[in-house]
Amino acid sequence: MKKYLLLLLLFVVQFSFAQSADKGRVNVYLGGGVDIMNRQGNGNINLNKDFISTKSIIGLDYNVEKQISFGFELIGQNFVTDDSTKLINVKSGLMGLNIKFHFLNRKRSSAYMGTSLGLFSFEYKVKDSLLNEGQLLGGGVYNSVFLGYNKYFGNIFGVFIQTGYLNQPMQMNTLTFNGTPYDRWNRLLITDWNVILRGVFVNAGITLKFRNK
Repeated sequence: MKKYLLLLLLFVVQFSFAQSADKGRVNVYLGGGVDIMNRQGNGNINLNKDFISTKSIIGLDYNVEKQISFGFELIGQNFVTDDSTKLINVKSGLMGLNIKFHFLNRKRSSAYMGTSLGLFSFEYKVKDSLLNEGQLLGGGVYNSVFLGYNKYFGNIFGVFIQTGYLNQPMQMNTLTFNGTPYDRWNRLLITDWNVILRGVFVNAGITLKFRNK
């Protein structure tokens, strides 16, 4: 009986060491991506429409265990639309946290699944043929689920690819037309304008791996 208990103890110790082998690893991500999105809304945005957005990404992950990491992400989105008015810009800025489960974690590669949650701001700025200029601002809470893979070519440098699903429901906050703010448009409060952006994405870029111990 003591022999089996000793074997069990050795197994637990070995398993614990293996699980914590990458504890303290830090990954920095720099890259970009493409979102294929669908827009649904009410108010003056009551359109069901598909479009594409491009984005830039900066992220940082910290492995609290071999298979678990927590991260921080900053994302800038630029929307590509075919609206008839002349667009000055349609963009969004996202800031959030993520958690990843690394189901494959080797010295030169890592595969993971994860989810993120954060806040974002949205700006829609246009100018029509009569040089009337309008700006619509909003924001909300976003969330995503994703799969990813990191491939390292040394002790530090690597590349990554991710794919997943993004959900961005938002509420409009302010509307300005030719410098004049409006709290209503077409008899509807601006704050009652709601838009939901949903779609799939693919991200790719470089990743740098460090250790703090």
